[in-house]
Amino acid sequence: MSSHLVVNAKPNDDVTRQFEALGLSDVQIADLSAIIEDIGFWRYDLDTGLAYWSEGVFRLHGREVTDGPISLKAAIADFHPDDRELVSKCVSEAIENQCGYAYTLRLMRGDEPVWISVHARYDVQKDGHPILYGCIFPIAAPARSITIGSA
Repeated sequence: MSSHLVVNAKPNDDVTRQFEALGLSDVQIADLSAIIEDIGFWRYDLDTGLAYWSEGVFRLHGREVTDGPISLKAAIADFHPDDRELVSKCVSEAIENQCGYAYTLRLMRGDEPVWISVHARYDVQKDGHPILYGCIFPIAAPARSITIGSA
């Protein structure tokens, strides 16, 4: 299996144009996306070190849904031991370079690995607080891939 790192993942302008052409609002797109049970959305507050997950993220991590935030350390502990360092590196480089990332790695559910793909973006909110935000979804093929930056 191979892995690779690329720096500077940016939002896909083509996708943005497609949704604008459809005349769908951000709220409508989010509503439709939430229907897909195998996808989860998350936000990582860089100032507090806490992550906020949708129900889909909790399901994929094999965790019970809770209302409050989860620590990044706890989230990374859910990954396969061989993949944890790569997840940490993606997050660290994204923060340092103020960019996004993508990876395909393994979450652990008990003794069984679950292959997932994560796509993240870096943003500074209107209040000036930096965040990473993204989505996570399962994949069928066991491939290992990491991208930090343009994909």
